[in-house]
Amino acid sequence: MSSALFAWNHGTNDAQKAMGIMAGLLFTAPAYRTLVTDDAGQLTIPSWIVLLAHAAIALGTLAGGWRIIKTMGTRITALQPAQGFAAETAGAAAVFIATALGVP
Repeated sequence: MSSALFAWNHGTNDAQKAMGIMAGLLFTAPAYRTLVTDDAGQLTIPSWIVLLAHAAIALGTLAGGWRIIKTMGTRITALQPAQGFAAETAGAAAVFIATALGVP
């Protein structure tokens, strides 16, 4: 449960950074500006960018996440299951608070 909570909170915070970069790049390219603006010319984030950002984070985690987790959990600091639970729960709480406050 703590892993799922931490992963969900990670996605709620980090996906916005990826979406902002994608939308910003499209907004600065005149040929693609209409993809990310509404009728009034305001920047909007279309649902396809949201899905693309989530997919990019998921694929990045799938590609290299296990190696990073293994290194952090066994080589740098040896964690026991109870310590891992506490670390994930505390990390999830910290990221949730940051997300609620709008902190990247």
